[in-house]
Amino acid sequence: ALIRQQLVERAGDPRAAFRKLDLNGSGNLSSQEFADGLHSLGVDWVAITGLKRGRDLFKLFDEDGDSVITFNELFPGFEVNEVKRCTTPEFCRRYGRGKPLATRSPEWDNSSLEETLSFV
Repeated sequence: ALIRQQLVERAGDPRAAFRKLDLNGSGNLSSQEFADGLHSLGVDWVAITGLKRGRDLFKLFDEDGDSVITFNELFPGFEVNEVKRCTTPEFCRRYGRGKPLATRSPEWDNSSLEETLSFV
């Protein structure tokens, strides 16, 4: 709680604090971003927690164990209902739904194809 409090004091609000930590703007904090961000904001987490390794501190905040810290994990009382960004494979699956792009009308007549191609 003290680490969260210091982040908010130094950045102004939870969202601003998270943005200062999220150096690449991905919406998630890696272990390195988290450690670097705490250091740059002047949060003395070693004195606060007694932990020696940044990785151990990171694990305390990474509640679901997916190796990233989300805004909701870092500031659970200030949950933000944002649309989750989809991965490239998810986007391709969603984008590909619906009518296939290469469908022809049932009225299509291929007899005129030779005639059309002969003018090209």
